[in-house]
Amino acid sequence: MRLMPPKLNSLLFPPKCIMCHTPGTWLCRSCQSRYLTENLPECAVCRKVSTGFVTHPQCKTDFPTDQVVILWRYNRLGRAFMNKLKLGLRYRIVDHFIGIAQSKIHVLIPPTSILIPVPAHPLRLKERGFNQSEIIANSIAQITGCTTLNALSRSHLGTHQTGTSRRERLLQKSNEFLIKKELHSRLKNEKIVIVDDVCTTGATLHNCALALVPVQPKSISAIALFRGKKTKSNHG
Repeated sequence: MRLMPPKLNSLLFPPKCIMCHTPGTWLCRSCQSRYLTENLPECAVCRKVSTGFVTHPQCKTDFPTDQVVILWRYNRLGRAFMNKLKLGLRYRIVDHFIGIAQSKIHVLIPPTSILIPVPAHPLRLKERGFNQSEIIANSIAQITGCTTLNALSRSHLGTHQTGTSRRERLLQKSNEFLIKKELHSRLKNEKIVIVDDVCTTGATLHNCALALVPVQPKSISAIALFRGKKTKSNHG
């Protein structure tokens, strides 16, 4: 993935608050307090309160992810963030938001973890020129000392599952994600953290985790910036 050098990106796209357009910052303090809503710690499967976003023991029967950290609720601000990142090429905005959550990330993500971004399909990668999950992973790596590793590939774009329940979609197995064979030994007995931008049902993170189980990692966790609301078109 080739990105514009940070200094050039900042010159071409100087920071402006994505909500009120105040210059000099991607999110002013006023808009941060008004729009940025923390996601309460919950179990990724049953969505009930769980300290540290840990998956409840009774929910882990078919779910290989020990912990799914989701930082904020997806609302008007979340939409503005994703539009700036995906369509506006303001990928430096990620560093600002990761900085806001820095203290929480340090507590929840061990520095010895390997960060694995949810892979973009080649068609999406060709359209945008970058994978936003990889940008998020690299930003987290900068503040934690973790290693980012593109260990997964994506075989297709996924399918919509209208008419199925959230739990059915969450636990439905898929061959959408494949682990790169040359990295099997590299990941064995490691703490793995899958990284995504928006988590709605959790199906994407679940299927990434299933692809990683055969390499026998020490643990599999995940982190996403926003908890999305379920719509007919969501499948991630």
